[in-house]
Amino acid sequence: MLTRKTRPFAAPSSRWATRLGWGLSPRDNAVTNRRLVDAVTKIATAKGCTPAQQLALAWLLHQGPDIVPIPGTRRIERLEENAAATRVELSSG
Repeated sequence: MLTRKTRPFAAPSSRWATRLGWGLSPRDNAVTNRRLVDAVTKIATAKGCTPAQQLALAWLLHQGPDIVPIPGTRRIERLEENAAATRVELSSG
């Protein structure tokens, strides 16, 4: 979702979700997730970084010295983008 490469969600009936015991229907979940993605994208834009790669990696790097993200990549551009996450400054508030 953070890459914005997802398709619009065509939810099954709410009766289907009720049968599974879900509190929210799949459509409700998609709407909630979209709001979260929009909020993360807004933060990333303010920080001048990408939401799916740099902000996510920066957040992991700020969790403490015992957390070591291991991003995978095949392209040098993505490696450079991932490395740039070390320069993203995050605050705790």
